[in-house]
Amino acid sequence: MKEGYSLSASKLGLLFDFLERHGIARQAFCDRIGLSPSAFEPPDNRIPLDALERIFALAYELTRDAHFGLHFGAQIEKGPSNILNYLMMNCGTIEEVLKTYCAFEAIQDNVSQTDYRCSGGICTVVVTLKGGSPFFRAQYLDSKFASMVYYAKRLTGRDLTLHEVHFTHRPAPDLHGEYARIFRCPVRFGRPQGRIILTQSDLAIRIREPNPELRQVFERHARERLNDLFQADSYAARAGRIIVQGVPTGIPRIEALASRLETSVRTLQLKLKQEGTSYRAILDSVRKSAAMDLLRDRTMPVSEIAFMLGFSEPSAFHRSFKKWTGLTPRQFRISAPMDPTGASRP
Repeated sequence: MKEGYSLSASKLGLLFDFLERHGIARQAFCDRIGLSPSAFEPPDNRIPLDALERIFALAYELTRDAHFGLHFGAQIEKGPSNILNYLMMNCGTIEEVLKTYCAFEAIQDNVSQTDYRCSGGICTVVVTLKGGSPFFRAQYLDSKFASMVYYAKRLTGRDLTLHEVHFTHRPAPDLHGEYARIFRCPVRFGRPQGRIILTQSDLAIRIREPNPELRQVFERHARERLNDLFQADSYAARAGRIIVQGVPTGIPRIEALASRLETSVRTLQLKLKQEGTSYRAILDSVRKSAAMDLLRDRTMPVSEIAFMLGFSEPSAFHRSFKKWTGLTPRQFRISAPMDPTGASRP
């Protein structure tokens, strides 16, 4: 797989279900993050990391939930509509599910990497996050661990026997209680790796109603899908990385971007349209994210931020920023919230 971290649209479909239960409409949410809902409709579409960071930040803001990641993961009612989920549903035991997930994780998620090892009656599941801001990494690991534990229960009808759960971030002490409630075991923070530590014998717990024949079919399709992923990377992800790199010195116009991607402007526009986005949407997304970061820093004048982001004059930046956020740059700078989880907001 080429460089660029992303998540399958099928996994984010579960996030939209969660948001809708909180009264947050999909269309309005997509408008705020600068992506078309069509980008999430083909389940195998990939959503790049920069968009994921915006999605998690906005979901956190709109739900007003300091434990957004935990609650999203714990409330997933079904697995995502992708080949990996169908394959795991037809495994025989929790160990087979875990082996399958580790082998085919990239079909759903290459933002993180999962592995496990067993020794002395204990199994340790290790998750390593590959990119993202501290805020995103904290919320994403929260959601991933909660979904792993509750997904296992839905597959088997039984609770896993957890010994400890380790997180790399350090939430505020008054937030620790919810982690204990969700995982029902000691939870450690500020550890070098994200880990779920459980009793090794739990790996033998049987999955309810597996179908060995279907498993063989799904595994063949999973291998084909994984091979496809290793041969491709989305134009949107590659374009976004190039635009981000240009922020300090000069954001590339679409002609320069197409040249960097070794294609024509017309082909680039068609490829981005197929992926549910456009040069303008990616540009606005990068500008919005960079503007919010620079405004939170509070040291750079707004006029300099406007120039850095490629606006011809500060007034154009003011209009765009208010369209993105509903606030002027000055209002945002004054009201920019501190993150109660202890990780810097994006």
